[in-house]
Amino acid sequence: MNSRAAQDAPDSESSNPLFCGMRDLSLESVVGYLNSVKLVILGEWRPSAIAPRFHPLGFCFLASLTEGKTASAGFGAYAFFEEAWRTPQQTVLTFLGISYLIYEGNLASLHGIRYSDNKLTARWMAKFGFRDLATVPNSILRSATGELTESVVSTLSRRTSRRG
Repeated sequence: MNSRAAQDAPDSESSNPLFCGMRDLSLESVVGYLNSVKLVILGEWRPSAIAPRFHPLGFCFLASLTEGKTASAGFGAYAFFEEAWRTPQQTVLTFLGISYLIYEGNLASLHGIRYSDNKLTARWMAKFGFRDLATVPNSILRSATGELTESVVSTLSRRTSRRG
């Protein structure tokens, strides 16, 4: 999974990793992309003067899905808004997001791809059982420079996610 909004404050070495590989980061392009996926809004209900209201704290989605006869595999993506960083809600919503993507996609494995220097996402996703599989050279576009850079592919198997 991809995100700079992991456990710690963002670092300057990873420029907008949620949309890593996208050359055009304009509002129109990003909204168009998010409109093409089944976006899951992660948040909580908060009290208000009239009635409780849903407050978004982040989102996740399957960026790609490969369906087999009995199971599927997919690449996921996520982001948390800054107010959720380092909170118990971020942990709970990450568990819920992973569970939802695995269940709804009937996934045997959920994969993620990140910039190799995105240590925040590496540490955050490892807490949920993701393990790195490979570093792939010249495989992902760094939007800030327009250059290809290396990425890391990580995975969480459904079997691993059921362990306590």
